[in-house]
This record gives sequence, structure tokens and C-alpha cells, in this order.
Amino acid sequence: LQQILPKRNNMTMTVSTMSSMAFIYYRTRKYKLALDTYSACVQLQSKSPMHNEKDKVDLLKKMVEICKRVKNHEKRVQLLRCILLYQQSYLPEEDEEIWETNAQLGAALEKLAEMDGQSV
Repeated sequence: LQQILPKRNNMTMTVSTMSSMAFIYYRTRKYKLALDTYSACVQLQSKSPMHNEKDKVDLLKKMVEICKRVKNHEKRVQLLRCILLYQQSYLPEEDEEIWETNAQLGAALEKLAEMDGQSV
């Protein structure tokens, strides 16, 4: 991917291009590649002052959906926790989006517990 990007590009262009590639991987059912590419996007975003918490949440939500599809409940729980932390920094506490993420986190924790043969 780095070979096809222009030599003198900015961080926003790189993240956008990589996000597009991750989406293509996702649509072609190459979930591991999609997840890895989205992870790289999140890492690049953390190094760029151009991206805020909402931008990071958008990518993390895409990663959560991939984890749900491939039934990686542990990673899904970790990502949902990250999303909650970011959301709490830019949303009011009573915002519906935070409650939806909490509900998703609860469901993911329940699935994770079921995988271990335990019940929550």
C-alpha cells in the first residue's frame, strides 16, 4: 500500500487510503487483513493532530463489526472499551450513543463468558 501512495502525501490522505483498502478487504471477506489495516489506520490517527476522538471511534466501530463477524469476542470487548473511553471525552454522559456502546459491551462480555463455559 505504501508503494502506491504518493511520496509526498499527508497523514489524512494515508489514513483515508488505508481505510478504503480495509473496506475492500472487508467486502471481499478478508477479515484478518481488514482488521490489520484498520488497526494501522488507528495507529496513524493517534500520531496525527488532524484526527479527533470521533474519527478514532468511527474506525474502531468498523473493527468491532469485523470482530463480531469472526466471533473474536475478546478483541471485541477490548475495542468497545476503547470506544467508550473516547466517547466519554466528546459526548455528554447521558448521550444515547454511550448507552448503545454499553449495551454492546455487555453483550460482548456475555458472549466471551459463554466461550469460557461460564455464564454472566
